[in-house]
Amino acid sequence: MQKLFLTLFSLLFTQGSFASWPQFLGPDRNGIADEKTSIRIPGETEEFAKLWKIKVGDGRAGPVVYGNKVLLHHRIDNEEILDALEAETGKTIWRASHPCTYVDSYGMDSGPKSTPTIIDGKIYTYGIQGLLACTDLETGKNIWKVDTLKQYQSKKGFFGRCSSPLVENGLVLLNLGGRHQGKGAGVAAFKADSGKLVWHATDHEGSYASPIATTINGKRTAIFFTREGLVGATLGKPGTIPSILFQNHYRPAMHASVNAASAVSFDGNKVFASTCYRVGATVWEVGKDGKLSQVWKAQDAMDSHFSTPVLYKGRLYGMHGRQEDGMQARCIEPETGKVIWTSGRMDSGCLLVADGKLVILLESGELIIADAQKGHYMELSRRQVLGKGRSYPAISKSRLYARDERNMIALKLN
Repeated sequence: MQKLFLTLFSLLFTQGSFASWPQFLGPDRNGIADEKTSIRIPGETEEFAKLWKIKVGDGRAGPVVYGNKVLLHHRIDNEEILDALEAETGKTIWRASHPCTYVDSYGMDSGPKSTPTIIDGKIYTYGIQGLLACTDLETGKNIWKVDTLKQYQSKKGFFGRCSSPLVENGLVLLNLGGRHQGKGAGVAAFKADSGKLVWHATDHEGSYASPIATTINGKRTAIFFTREGLVGATLGKPGTIPSILFQNHYRPAMHASVNAASAVSFDGNKVFASTCYRVGATVWEVGKDGKLSQVWKAQDAMDSHFSTPVLYKGRLYGMHGRQEDGMQARCIEPETGKVIWTSGRMDSGCLLVADGKLVILLESGELIIADAQKGHYMELSRRQVLGKGRSYPAISKSRLYARDERNMIALKLN
């Protein structure tokens, strides 16, 4: 009996502690690492300790972490590959693959861009060619797959399909940009256990922003930032299908543009969205009837090209500006759009928060640690850790897992 009790206790404990970075933007999909994460700033001549480094294929999908496994979705030759790696060593535990013939129209990276999602012992991936797949976490065996290109005419956009799956209420929600039975499937929900399409809405094209789940006026809500603008869908109770709460046009006028940073919610009924291309950022208040009222709108406050801002202790931190022109780390008041501080110009990059600090991985491969709690930008550390790349890292158990165009590394942060 005692042995059984200890076994059950161990299982409960590890199930709770396993999901350390299981999806895009981390445990709560908000860009903030677990509160147990610690970062030790290296001395002037020190480096962060490197645990391992491996070669990887094409792609910009960020790694995810669950227990002793690091999962990476990438492409080698004509296969999209999902690798389960040992977190301690980087050695392959299992490998799953699907054929992929996608060719980028602009000569850009032809690998997957959507970060996987892990929940209930399953991994959900969305490939650049439109393959939505569910894989068993322990064995790597495929559970189901849906070819959204063939079945729902999901469009490739400029650089292929990209929507990191959001799994809520037994549903896999995607910014799909497709059609079904003559009707729009701009946003869609699939059953998590079978891949069956159970809901679709809007004629919106897909974007490069991933949906988030939040609570709006006391109701669990999915928010999509499509190519056309914002879509809010009330999720209801498990087993029920979503229902549209609001739609709002918000996109650049120029064709050669994208919406790529996910929305951010705060204060229980407010939504922040931002893009570049002379549009900028806006905050809306969502009424109980679903009507949106604009709180503020501004260009040059927090113009987010592809990095999703992070709401931390009442402030919004993000990467401001176009990738082509370089960016600035920036902090603003979400209620007003007032700029609190801004850094100097730097390469484009992704920003997260861990241990009260900003963790910024630049496209150049530089890792910046800055203080997130001062009234000004204060850089604490800057180290070259990778080559060129534009993938979000994962932070788990005070370790950083990150990839560039050729390699993936694991660094010890404490």
